[in-house]
Amino acid sequence: MTDFSISLQSLRKNKGITQNELAEKLGISPQAVSKWENGSYPDADFIPKIADFFEVSIDELYGRGKEKLPLEEEIYQNIYKGFGWEKEKQKKFFDKYLEYFWAALNGCFNWKAEYQKRQVRENTSSGSILVTTEGISFMSNRKVCECGFVLKKPQDGFKALFNEKDRLEMIFGFLGDQDNLKILEFMFSLKEMEVVKASRIAKKTGVDKAKVEKSMDRLVGFVEWAGAFESVNIMEDDGKTEKAYKISLGNGAQYLLLLSVAQFISHPTTAFEPLTVQFDTKNEALVESE
Repeated sequence: MTDFSISLQSLRKNKGITQNELAEKLGISPQAVSKWENGSYPDADFIPKIADFFEVSIDELYGRGKEKLPLEEEIYQNIYKGFGWEKEKQKKFFDKYLEYFWAALNGCFNWKAEYQKRQVRENTSSGSILVTTEGISFMSNRKVCECGFVLKKPQDGFKALFNEKDRLEMIFGFLGDQDNLKILEFMFSLKEMEVVKASRIAKKTGVDKAKVEKSMDRLVGFVEWAGAFESVNIMEDDGKTEKAYKISLGNGAQYLLLLSVAQFISHPTTAFEPLTVQFDTKNEALVESE
């Protein structure tokens, strides 16, 4: 392959389009694009058109005149150029994000000489898990909930995660109540900063209004998650007031991340691709004993 063919193939893939789609944009046949990516060159008249389409210089198109960026900058550029607020572009962004995460995690499995492409499974809980005393990472490729997580060893060690037990009890105790999950699910059906009365939450969830107010007040009053939920009093025509609530998705979305981890735990990975790795944990515990 030539520098041109390598560059063209890379630019096309980074843009997230197929050979057929590129051919359509340039007004040529897919066979021509395939030949270019396999070593042939286009007519000279086409070179500026291709460079303009990919928003690069002609030198860059031939792999010249551009210093090689550090890998993290290349990833940044690939994401930056492809991201957009259209739903389809957002979907492609998260697909690409997961591919990068998968590649990084699989790089730790150093007995695999070749990259193993991520396979999303319909019914199997497949993924990969890495455990070392310096950090933990896992990824689920289960179609109903694709997710990835990485945790670097906290400054004070993994034991620090068990501190503030009262607050942990509040979070997990709250999420362990099925009525609370119904309330939380309904709140996430709202748009950003929409306000809803407690009576409507009760009607839509089937949860008693008094419990709705109690549960929502717990969420509003939990300091560490301040800003995720807020309460207001709405005055009715008869002068009486009723509590109402709203959600800030920017902070509230953290609950969804927590629920995704719970999905991973409740559906243990049964198909490891390539395998689970536990490096230096045989002779050293993750949490130091007293």
